Amino acid sequence: MQAGDRCETISSVYRGVTGCVVFDIYRDALANLRATELQNKEMEMSKLKIRLFGLAFLLTSMFALSTTAQSATSCIQVIVWAINPATGECRQFPNPCVVPAGWQKYYYDVCTTS
Repeated sequence: MQAGDRCETISSVYRGVTGCVVFDIYRDALANLRATELQNKEMEMSKLKIRLFGLAFLLTSMFALSTTAQSATSCIQVIVWAINPATGECRQFPNPCVVPAGWQKYYYDVCTTS
């Protein structure tokens, strides 16, 4: 069956309608429906992309904040010497974070030179 046959069949069903008017209306309606479905799919994809971007932004922010929090509590691993000003005791420590409060910190060996 060719397009001309469909037009003749439609014309005979709808008496008084000439040519392919009904067929054209039907075809246009289907095309509009497909276009609407395509637009809906594109809109859903846009919503999905926005949600994924938001999720990626949230995860990146959380990672950045957790890294910042870790660096605030972490301590550089470098040997430090410290002197207790009250007693004059000089000791070596594995990092500056473990030196007792009030002790003078030095990043060079002051215990053997003094």
